[in-house]
Amino acid sequence: MTKLSKVLSLFLTLSVLIFSACGDDDLVDEPDDFPPIDRGDIQANRYFLTFTQKSDTSKSQTVEFYDPDGIGGAAPITRELLELKKPSGSFFYYSSSIKIFNDSVDVTDQVIAQQTEYIICYRGYDVNNLTGGDWNEDFNGIQLGTEGEWSTSDKLGNNGSGEIRVTLNYQPTGKDGLCDPGIRILDGSIPYQIN
Repeated sequence: MTKLSKVLSLFLTLSVLIFSACGDDDLVDEPDDFPPIDRGDIQANRYFLTFTQKSDTSKSQTVEFYDPDGIGGAAPITRELLELKKPSGSFFYYSSSIKIFNDSVDVTDQVIAQQTEYIICYRGYDVNNLTGGDWNEDFNGIQLGTEGEWSTSDKLGNNGSGEIRVTLNYQPTGKDGLCDPGIRILDGSIPYQIN
């Protein structure tokens, strides 16, 4: 064999090996660069928020928020108005409770059962006419938020209005009582009017 034949034979052998090795890569399943996001096992797109007058517990109002396609899709189909009393003195007091749903399935008991991984927060309301707090807590003493206390105020001397934004967050790696960390499962606002 001549030198040229040996070089060509070696070149062809190396080419076949290189193309074979490259072709095998296409058959191997590469791991994903990012693992899928852990969203927990609770889905939610609806809530019923109940306000009960502390001075007369026979008087309560329940309002509904419902967004069938969830966060970021079409606008919610139900956002009922919460009507609250203006105090005759400085404050008028309410207790509240919330029921969380995924369409027609009540998932509130699931949230309570996994309470160290979920937090319900209330924000966006005008603190000059409505104040919320004293939320119930999980086993570790961190806010759960299925129950709370509210008061209307006449600080501004006028009828007040605004919106209460309710969020449900899943925080499996360390719930700390903050409302923004974790994965947002539910996010929806209801309007309120104080008369």
